This record gives sequence, structure tokens and C-alpha cells, in this order.
Amino acid sequence: MKECAICGQQRDTIKGICGECKGKGRTISKAKEFDIGSDLEAVIHIDYSTPKERKVKMFFSKEKKEAIFSREYIEKTMGNILHLKIEPTTRRSATLISGGNYDFNDSFDPGYSCTVSFKNTDDNLRNLASQVLRKNGFGVLPTAKLTMHSHLNEKYPTHSRAEELLSIITNEIRNIIDVKK
Repeated sequence: MKECAICGQQRDTIKGICGECKGKGRTISKAKEFDIGSDLEAVIHIDYSTPKERKVKMFFSKEKKEAIFSREYIEKTMGNILHLKIEPTTRRSATLISGGNYDFNDSFDPGYSCTVSFKNTDDNLRNLASQVLRKNGFGVLPTAKLTMHSHLNEKYPTHSRAEELLSIITNEIRNIIDVKK
């Protein structure tokens, strides 16, 4: 038994995906990576095998009226985009922020900070990215639905190691997605 890359449950898996997730159509058909000209950033375009519904909120106003109203719609999407950015962080001194009964530092320990941004909300894709980051030693911080922040402590972070980590993470995400076909 292994952990399913989509639902996170301990189950019998085939190439990282349990039968239940495969049977519910929780699949992504393919992933394409784009070169954006940065060694520390990657963009992966994901095509879904079946359309997924997502909520969209649109804001409207009428001519010559100051009132604004909104409507929620459901639209189908055939894909998503993941943007990963990793940065070596060497800042050791942090400023103290007073938070009532607690004091907080405003920076991480030395290491690598990775930000993952999503074009559309997709909990399954978010869980998959989170599990890949955790598997590679990153601590994932709870954030908004379209952004995920993570950090890996390392005493002496380097640019070349950051490139290597980004390559490992993007390859694992692509491999898991391509297996789900």
C-alpha cells in the first residue's frame, strides 16, 4: 500500500494513483512544460481528460448607476496552469513583528522558498503539488486556493541546487500527471 498522489489515502496504487480516484474520473490527461527563460521558474500547462466545473464570479454595473452587483456562474474548463518559482534564501537576520502576545520573525531560515501558483482552483492538483513538495523535504504553508508557499531549510543554499530542486519537482509532477492518462 502506498499513498495515492490525488486523494492522499493509503491504498493499493498503480503508478501512484488508487483505483477509486482513477474510477471517479479524477484524471488529468497530459502536462506540457514551457520554457519561460528563467532557471528558477517553470510553467506547466495541464490538459484535463474531462471538463471540470469551476465557479466564476462576475461583477456588473448599470449605466449611470453607482451600484455594482455580482453573479456567480459555473463554467467548464479543460485545463489549468501551474507556475512554480523557487528562490534560494540566505537572509539570516529577521525583523521582529509584534503580534499581541506573540512575536514573529518575518523571514525563513536559509534554504529554498518555492511558490506554486494555479490559474484555476483544483483541490486534486493542489494536493498533488503539495505531496510532491513534501516528498522532497519542503514544508508547505497553508495559503490561498490559488497560491501555495513552501520552504526547505538548508544551511548554504545555492543557485545550482535551486535549479536541481525545481527540475526534480516539475519532473515528478509531470510524471504523475502523464501516468494518469
